Amino acid sequence: MWSLDEPLVSSVIISLRARMADAAFVRLGVTDTIQQFTGKLLRTRLAQTLAGEGWRRRLPNLVQSCTALELIHTASLFHDDVVDGASLRRGKPALWRMFTPSSAVLVGDLLFCEALSVLIETGNNRLYRQFNEKVKEVCEVEALQELLLRGKRCDVETCIKVARGKTGPLFAFAATACAGDDTELEQALEEAGYRI
Repeated sequence: MWSLDEPLVSSVIISLRARMADAAFVRLGVTDTIQQFTGKLLRTRLAQTLAGEGWRRRLPNLVQSCTALELIHTASLFHDDVVDGASLRRGKPALWRMFTPSSAVLVGDLLFCEALSVLIETGNNRLYRQFNEKVKEVCEVEALQELLLRGKRCDVETCIKVARGKTGPLFAFAATACAGDDTELEQALEEAGYRI
């Protein structure tokens, strides 16, 4: 469950509700189930922990960074559920089961676009480039898994490589968004995010 005791988490929840509403959730009539689709906000919670006190002053784009992350993560879940044929998401019907596979893919695409808009609005090109690189990495590894590995037994090294590429990049971005202008810290946090 979400805790409003965490200022960053609370701010991101408010931002997510607005952004998801903009991305067709209101028209689909699923605004009351946004929490089901966004989950535990683990990436945002990582950023909250790393940023510590005073993040609003030191990291003015952190809410937008985390909002974009959670939008992309949610979009990837919509797509994954269709690809995997998963009927349930967190114990409730997956979006494609509530509507159609096409609708889940299209709403996922809308969330991808909305996430990019969130970061463009910050005017921070460095953040935007980092985010784009991480999302591209997730998509590349998803495609690799689907096109080359589906149905095959994989060794441990391949499994770790896939997990690092599918799950790691968004955690890495959450971590690096907390580095501010410190490039050495950014590199260390990026690797820590991948390892988490």
